[in-house]
Amino acid sequence: MEIYEPSSKLIYSSSWMGYPILDQHAPFYEAYLYRALAVIEHASRQYPKVFAIRFDLRLPKGFDESDTAVISRFIASLDSQIREDFVRHANQQAYLPSCKLRYLWGKERGDCNEGLHYHVAILLNHKRYSALGRYVQGNSLDMAEFQRNMAYRICKAWMSATYEVANPSLVHFCENGTYVLDRSSPQFLQQKSELVYRLSYLAKVYSKETVLGRKFGASRR
Repeated sequence: MEIYEPSSKLIYSSSWMGYPILDQHAPFYEAYLYRALAVIEHASRQYPKVFAIRFDLRLPKGFDESDTAVISRFIASLDSQIREDFVRHANQQAYLPSCKLRYLWGKERGDCNEGLHYHVAILLNHKRYSALGRYVQGNSLDMAEFQRNMAYRICKAWMSATYEVANPSLVHFCENGTYVLDRSSPQFLQQKSELVYRLSYLAKVYSKETVLGRKFGASRR
């Protein structure tokens, strides 16, 4: 995982590089905006259709805030589940398209009692994963309920990353938080623009000022 510290340049406008951004949350670290755009472009070049999911991860009460590796463990766990899914289907001689996990995250300290949390976006091969899946917000995982869908995998990865201290209620799937980028669609540029707009939130300066250490991370190519 690459970690990006902000450049000296901050963006205050309502658009950047021809894309609209959430100017009500300005200013933004331009370095983070560049990385968000790069992740989107890498994914859409590799796959004809990309499925993106936005969600938030909250740390359990009393969790060691100096444990900055928690987000790396989350990504590793989710990636491992995706790989295991591929192997399981291969062992059953069932075809399953490959899928590289791409991601962005921003770490912030919320207002009031919200504490430290991560805003996360993942980008997947739409041919492999095309839906978040049914989920029920609660304190425990139900395999029969989740049926091993992507929502289940994300919750399971966060529980694993926090050494089972977290529960699924600390994973928040954002409203209207799924996006599809279809290179063959006449609406592709609009789809891409809408995703850049949504992910610009991860690049905002506000609420990152008091966070020590890593504030942002993104996948490589």
